[in-house]
Amino acid sequence: MKQRALIGSALLLALLLALLLVSRLSDPGGGLSHGPLLHFHSADVARIEIEGDGVRLTLVREKAEKVADRVWRVTRTGISTPPPQATPPPAPPAGEEGAAEGFVADAAKVDRVLSMLEVLPSVGVVSTNPEKASLFMVDDAGGLKVSLFASGADTPLSELVVGKAAPSMIRSYVRLAGHPDVYEVAGTLGYTLAPDLSQWRDRSVWRFDPGVITRVAITRTSVRAGDSGRRDVVLQRSEDGPWGWSGPAAPASAPDTGKVNAWLESLSTLNAVGFFEDAAAPPPNARKAPLMTLEVTPSGDGPPHHLVLEAEEEGVYRVAVDAPPRRYTVARDVLGGVLADPFRAFAPPPPPAGSPPDHSPVPAPPAPAPPR
Repeated sequence: MKQRALIGSALLLALLLALLLVSRLSDPGGGLSHGPLLHFHSADVARIEIEGDGVRLTLVREKAEKVADRVWRVTRTGISTPPPQATPPPAPPAGEEGAAEGFVADAAKVDRVLSMLEVLPSVGVVSTNPEKASLFMVDDAGGLKVSLFASGADTPLSELVVGKAAPSMIRSYVRLAGHPDVYEVAGTLGYTLAPDLSQWRDRSVWRFDPGVITRVAITRTSVRAGDSGRRDVVLQRSEDGPWGWSGPAAPASAPDTGKVNAWLESLSTLNAVGFFEDAAAPPPNARKAPLMTLEVTPSGDGPPHHLVLEAEEEGVYRVAVDAPPRRYTVARDVLGGVLADPFRAFAPPPPPAGSPPDHSPVPAPPAPAPPR
């Protein structure tokens, strides 16, 4: 009986040790948090400030009648330590002030970040000693401070200090502002929340409905040696009709309507691969004459959309869109074929080998729209 009791006790002890080991692995600090670390609602946030690496990145939500129409704008400024007894600089806009300052931000990313922070759980407490904050880079000097504000508020709804990545590289160390506890959380927050302006800007170059476009004017400046001047090409169509060439340079064969529609679809969702920080002026080495200008006109009374291909550099195109111009770098795949030869880019596919020649008359291009 004693032997059985000893065996039972040993098994029970082994079970308890196993449970303790699992608990320590899942919660290294012994303080597993089942709820979110931060307490706020995404819909209440109108301003986000991210401070680190000597810069402050500020995201401000503009006022709008509908939630779907709200626009976030992003600015980045340097942070300097004021001298003693110096007057502090004025605070940035408190949110939803309606000021059109800065760049349009990637609203989808802002929404994703807020949704992630709203439910951010802790894997465990790794330290309660404030003297170890620098070890996890969650101190005021080494951490990335993220502050969330309601509209018009000076006191943040929530404030988080993001530190370095955990050894697993898929988790991060964080600390709630004003509290000593250091938590381990899932995700690479240091990268996601980095105050890098290019990561937060909206990369949408052009957004329009390709189905309502009825005219595309393509103006190219020749880049071949000894061949100067402009080349104007116009694509025209009636509503829901096939595309045709218009103008004195029009070829005899009509363009392939499917190719034109596919190209317009790509143009309507064109995204940037990079930005110019100074959007008010062209780059110093930009050409005096652009390589190509596109004017895309919708049916009805809608204004045309303009894109100017200013230069090519290191495998990308530098473009300016609409007025006042917004400048981006874009990949060459959407614009390269049209810049080289629009007639070839939209030429119909050759007939299958062995098929008889097509002697049907070429349809006349649609009449140009009356001037506005």
